[in-house]
Amino acid sequence: MSKIHTSNNKYSFIDKFFLSYTDEEKWLNKMASEGMCLVKKSFYRYYFNYEPSADYRYSVELLEHPANNPLSAEYIEKKRQNGAELVAFYKCRAYFRMDEETYKYQSIVAKKTRVKSVASMFAVFLISYIASVLMFCYHCVSSLNFTVNVSAEKMSAVTDEFSFFGFFEKLAKLIRLDKLLGDYQSTPVALMFFIVAVLFAIPTAVYFRELFLMRKSKIEKQIQSEIKK
Repeated sequence: MSKIHTSNNKYSFIDKFFLSYTDEEKWLNKMASEGMCLVKKSFYRYYFNYEPSADYRYSVELLEHPANNPLSAEYIEKKRQNGAELVAFYKCRAYFRMDEETYKYQSIVAKKTRVKSVASMFAVFLISYIASVLMFCYHCVSSLNFTVNVSAEKMSAVTDEFSFFGFFEKLAKLIRLDKLLGDYQSTPVALMFFIVAVLFAIPTAVYFRELFLMRKSKIEKQIQSEIKK
């Protein structure tokens, strides 16, 4: 359970970060069921008003332009006329509040707007992840086969000048990776790409799961519609 804080303006806020839109929307609706109504959103902070008698549902949408951009005004007004009120936004991520009946069809529209964005982000992270893994493998092979074209003196000068690379060299020695791969100049570079690959693997997995959940949700709706027929 996330810790709830109270700000000077008497709003309650919770610090939380989501990569998954599905998980974020589910969490907001869980908070709403407990009387916590979203009023503002920043990068990682959610602000709430406590309204125990309120009965709202929230839908998270990705707009083509930031919500405060005039180009988004027409779409937001159309949503308002259909019963969905914009209560918070962060850049292109918009948070609409509505009643249960409106949510049943508005949430379907919201998920359609997410698919393209989620697929694009998944592709970017997947390509970055694969590139990092390939570079890691290349430098591992370089270390094992001793195919280093840079002299130790030149590499030492580089690591002295660029402390960022020097950090990976020290880390490689600390975890004895240099002994495993041959103590050559490609070893710290291999470690650097390994760490980068791990970092890219996390959002890649999250967005893959997001696409799976969207697909699963679509299949469930198709089954329900067939049952109704």
